Amino acid sequence: MLWCSFYLSLPAYSKQHVQNEMKLSQLINHTHVARYLCSFVVGTKLWALQPLMHYGSCADIMHSAQPFRNGFKEPVISIILRDIVSGLQYLHSLGFVHRSVRAKHFLIHEDGIVKLSGLRSVVSMIEDGARVKALHGHFTGYSFQSDVYSVGIAALELATGEAPFAGLPVTEIMMLKLRGHPPVLMKKDDGEKDGQISTHLSKVIDLCVDPDPSRRPSPAKLLNTSLLKVRKKVAPNTLKDLLLPVVPLDTSKLNVAETGLESMLEALNTTTTEIIWT
Repeated sequence: MLWCSFYLSLPAYSKQHVQNEMKLSQLINHTHVARYLCSFVVGTKLWALQPLMHYGSCADIMHSAQPFRNGFKEPVISIILRDIVSGLQYLHSLGFVHRSVRAKHFLIHEDGIVKLSGLRSVVSMIEDGARVKALHGHFTGYSFQSDVYSVGIAALELATGEAPFAGLPVTEIMMLKLRGHPPVLMKKDDGEKDGQISTHLSKVIDLCVDPDPSRRPSPAKLLNTSLLKVRKKVAPNTLKDLLLPVVPLDTSKLNVAETGLESMLEALNTTTTEIIWT
């Protein structure tokens, strides 16, 4: 089953972002990075096809499912982060910085596999054949360590149901970061023993949001922490069980023919189509 996105009447800057996303998607191949299978233009619409992620995003689940309005339990967080950090490690190995690691870009497939999406924000750290230390466009410069910081922020979002600094003006957030005031994870007061935050999760978050980027761990080191090692020890369907009563989308109830996509694909009779940008 495929899922479709399309972009219509894009301004110049958006067109460039989409073009970069499509090109990058052709380069990557990793279990935990969501990529487009193909893209094509029909009239004024750009269609991009990717495998359907039956649970939607982690943000979708937290916003719509009452049991997870205040975040996920730690076993869920550890599995999600393990998959996401694995995908992030892959992107970094290719010289790419993601720049948008957050819950809305953590997609969950019906088999319990989590994938990192949001490739439109990805930029290369390669200039003239060499890696650069940081990219301009951010008040401290974008770097691989910026993504690690975002992992910590995303972990906080997964644990509490909302992103740190939510609702604060951008200028105030910038000042807090510049003054070295990283967000911290407070224990959940839900009266449940398994709802309490362990030192393993707190430690990972503290490492990721360290004000000094040089002290933040690489994705490879994060994968070796006690919190993220759990993915190696759990069954493939463990995440699905932990997400109950939320269940994946039942595709048998979808009428694909109504979208007109089926007929368009038959007319194309191809798996990939090069897009001409004008």
